[in-house]
Amino acid sequence: SGLKILLVEPRPEGQAEYYTRGPVSLRLSGRFHQLAKFFYHIGRLERAINMENIRLGEPVSTQDEVILRVDVLATTFRRLPGEGEAPAAQGGAPAGGSP
Repeated sequence: SGLKILLVEPRPEGQAEYYTRGPVSLRLSGRFHQLAKFFYHIGRLERAINMENIRLGEPVSTQDEVILRVDVLATTFRRLPGEGEAPAAQGGAPAGGSP
């Protein structure tokens, strides 16, 4: 989207009952439409990514554009090993049920 990435700082992971949260602090700068395009594309990804604690810095004007700085916490989620898998069929019966 044309943004400048000023900071990518992974934070400690946090574990819940069924998943692990992987937070990453980001600092980005660019024009308003570049930022909007970035957030739009994040929302279209198949993987769930929360964008939290969005903070806009003071805009900086140059001769022909206004640049915004954004600090945001991007959090991805990862399923814990063994969670969410279908149970194995027991006794040799097909998983579908009827013989």
